[in-house]
Amino acid sequence: MQKIYQIRCSCGKTHEVAETAAGSTQRCSCGVELEIPPLRQLRNCPTVERTEKKAAGKSLQEQEAGVRQRRLGLLVLTLVLAAVFGGFSVYYYVTRPYIPKIAECNLYETWQVWQYLRPGIDAPFSRQETLLLHSIDVYWRWIILLGVLSLVSLGSALAILLMPVKSN
Repeated sequence: MQKIYQIRCSCGKTHEVAETAAGSTQRCSCGVELEIPPLRQLRNCPTVERTEKKAAGKSLQEQEAGVRQRRLGLLVLTLVLAAVFGGFSVYYYVTRPYIPKIAECNLYETWQVWQYLRPGIDAPFSRQETLLLHSIDVYWRWIILLGVLSLVSLGSALAILLMPVKSN
């Protein structure tokens, strides 16, 4: 049960306010600004015990509907982020550079590998090979980062779905 205090306007209308509104102002339908007293003085005002929560003129069902709408918006946002991150991760995986395997090479590629290996396996990497290895490393970092972000977004969406609806 929530304790609601009654404040009377100069026009005679009674306004119901919660403790959280102490020290603020509220506009009456007659146009007068009501100053809600501080909490110490507010506790001396007449009270009404409510079993149904009511805040800012909204019923419990309206408050829960608002919470559900905000939650649905967050859910859609996190699922869109998960899809975007997952899509980029798949794109980087599909377009990543790779070192060809000899068994899968055509005759020309096999000849290039042989030309490379002819001076010896301990020869230092050429500039082109260094760039290839670096680009492979960068692609894998992007794939892992985007995959992790996609999983975090999906986890957030799951947390939003499992969160209980609480209204004020």
